[in-house]
Amino acid sequence: MTRPTLDAWKDFGDDYEYAHTPFLEFQEGINAQGCEAFKAAHPEFPATENNSQALIDWCETELAPMTRKNLEVAWRELQADGKLEAKPAAQEAIGKLYTKEIAIRPVEAAQVAQPTPDERKTLEATKDDPGLSDRQRKARDEKLKRVATASRLANRSHDPHAANRRILIS
Repeated sequence: MTRPTLDAWKDFGDDYEYAHTPFLEFQEGINAQGCEAFKAAHPEFPATENNSQALIDWCETELAPMTRKNLEVAWRELQADGKLEAKPAAQEAIGKLYTKEIAIRPVEAAQVAQPTPDERKTLEATKDDPGLSDRQRKARDEKLKRVATASRLANRSHDPHAANRRILIS
């Protein structure tokens, strides 16, 4: 069986987000969407940490985005090469998550609050300006970072240790 043509990053050249979003941010979004689509379409995939890493490594080796199509090709090829683990018995419950038998509602870590007048003034003064030099842009970004950190600390209303808890859903 011949390998189908893989999706490539250049295929997104006409996409508005591709042209107007920093590439790493765009890449992360495409990869996340592709992984979600793959998981939803293939609840039978043996979602172990090693298998997930094998798919990621395959896409990185091929310099291919993690679209559903590319992940399906990777799964088929890795399966044929015997490089994937079998589906563990405990994963049956995980399969129910993807078939919507169990509803998952993600907890939102960040709360949305309207900026204070001082924050609004700072945001207006530091909004993106294409005419900035690298030095000016770095200074602006550092100022934004300080303001955002101060605002987060002032408005924190969640468990500060929650970030230290790791939740793994394959």
